[in-house]
Amino acid sequence: AKEYADKIKIDILGGASSELDTLKELQDALGADKNFSTTILTKLSNRVDIITYGNHVNNFNTHLNDDDRLKLDSVEFNANYYIHPDNHPASMIITSPSYRFVTDADIAAWNNKAPGTVATPTQDGIMSKEYAAKLEAISETGKVRSDWLVTDENADSFILNKPESLPANGGNADTIEGFSAEQLKSSNKAATVVVGSLAAGFTDKDVDFLCDGTNDVQQINNAIASLPSTGGVVLFKEGTYVIDTPLIFNCVDTKIMGSRATLFKSSITEIANMIELSGHNCIIIDIEFDGGALPASSATLAISGNNNEIRGCRFTGGDISIRLLTGSHNRIDSNFVNKAGRGFVLESAGQESYGNIISNNNIIACSKEGILLMSSLDYKLSNTIINGNTIWDCYTGIRLTNEYMSLNTVNTVVTGNNIMRGTGLTSDYLYEQRTVYLEYCVYTLVSNNMVRGKDVFDKSEGNLNMISTNLAV
Repeated sequence: AKEYADKIKIDILGGASSELDTLKELQDALGADKNFSTTILTKLSNRVDIITYGNHVNNFNTHLNDDDRLKLDSVEFNANYYIHPDNHPASMIITSPSYRFVTDADIAAWNNKAPGTVATPTQDGIMSKEYAAKLEAISETGKVRSDWLVTDENADSFILNKPESLPANGGNADTIEGFSAEQLKSSNKAATVVVGSLAAGFTDKDVDFLCDGTNDVQQINNAIASLPSTGGVVLFKEGTYVIDTPLIFNCVDTKIMGSRATLFKSSITEIANMIELSGHNCIIIDIEFDGGALPASSATLAISGNNNEIRGCRFTGGDISIRLLTGSHNRIDSNFVNKAGRGFVLESAGQESYGNIISNNNIIACSKEGILLMSSLDYKLSNTIINGNTIWDCYTGIRLTNEYMSLNTVNTVVTGNNIMRGTGLTSDYLYEQRTVYLEYCVYTLVSNNMVRGKDVFDKSEGNLNMISTNLAV
């Protein structure tokens, strides 16, 4: 009977596991739901149709709960339907130092840049050092700098060769509002210009004309030419100015002034005058001149104009410090001469010279005359006044003569001068050395001079000269 019962059990269980091999275990597994089959069918009927709603195998939240469904019910149809645009506005891009926008204006500016080649007068490009130097040579005021060495003939032709007249209205008129071109040019010129030396530390910003110390004649001439036709002042700052070709002062009503430390130094080796003053009504004041390099018969300063004055200047070396070739009413006053061949020479070359004054000068150690008046064969040298000068250690103090032995040195007054050699003793003179020496001259007055060591000597006796009250100590 037991074997039979075991067989029936085996048949009933059919190999079920021990966890579900009793009715109790089966009841618990079915949730004690006596309508289990109905419950299961109901739940299956409520599942989503996979064909209608697609495959949700990869969606962890395949089905919606009530809260999710409530949220979705409040969203309009196609609310999240996104179509990617074909382009985006540039404003949505964030720029940085490494990423910037480029505008049409930027592109145009780049396209208009000069090529990488050096510019020429007919082609754009990078500026060459030569052109840069020329731009640098133009001062802030627009003037051409005086130390500009011209290298481009075409570029500078207008500056170098500006016309003497500028007709108005395309060349159909000679005046502009009643003024001539010359008047218009003159009215724009400065009445005072300043000249400086590069070696003395001046720049083109300090002065109007800058000299480089090689040959400064051109810059000085430019300074004088820049004055208006009515004249003006040329002021030389302290420094040395080298003169290696004759410097021509052909000006009127002009004052040429130094700064008491202004030196004109000659490097001229051929026979020529260092400076030639051919203008009128000019004053040269407070300038030092070194004529030591000048050859014989050359003058440091040669004058051929009228009504000029040389005052407060210093002359060193050279054969002749001041030579008045011709001219009248000139004044040589309060100058200092040291170790020249001759101090001052007055002549009448080519025309009569009269009314010139030599006064209050100090003339020292000239190897020939301190002051020499020498008229020409055909023209008189007349009405000269020599007054208040100190002449020391010159071969001859003052000499009046004529190179052709004619009597054209006339009406000269020599008064109030102090003339001596050495200590003023007779033994300090050679026989032919004189304090005042008169020959081939007439109507000369020599009076009230201090002639130490040797009296006035008149070789022209009987020619109506008057010598009186000179103190020969």
